[in-house]
Amino acid sequence: MQWYDGYQFGGRDIYNTWSIINYADTARLDRNAFPRPYWSNTSSNSIIRELVEEADFETRNEIESLIVGDTIEKPVHEDITYGDIHESRDNLWNFLYFTGYLKKTGERPQEESIYLELAIPNAEIRSIYRNTILTWFDKKIQKADLSPLFTAIEMDDCEAFGYH
Repeated sequence: MQWYDGYQFGGRDIYNTWSIINYADTARLDRNAFPRPYWSNTSSNSIIRELVEEADFETRNEIESLIVGDTIEKPVHEDITYGDIHESRDNLWNFLYFTGYLKKTGERPQEESIYLELAIPNAEIRSIYRNTILTWFDKKIQKADLSPLFTAIEMDDCEAFGYH
């Protein structure tokens, strides 16, 4: 089932058991039940929300790319602690990977680092990105003060606008 699969542990394909059980229970009562993102109700997403709200437009573009089925490549750091989580933009990707919001589709070493090719694991998680994570970005954009950008455009200030 494309909604709840996509994980691998020890080289074996694994389904999200929590979501499968909940879907089976729902389908038992309603044969026409549609799959739903049961996983999003199992824990707080506050850390992910904090990281998303701190992210930039490039990160949003990468998330939108993931939603349409593309992959991204990011360095993985297995030794990140909660205290370090806000230290680097890459920590968002590490956190999403280690919590199951992204899966590894490939990897390559580069010097002392390991880079993972990452993708959204399944339709359940993709729906969480579409319905929750993009909403957080939209709220962040609504709060953003874009007046310096507009001033740069009006003044034809290419450097302030970010065009070099």
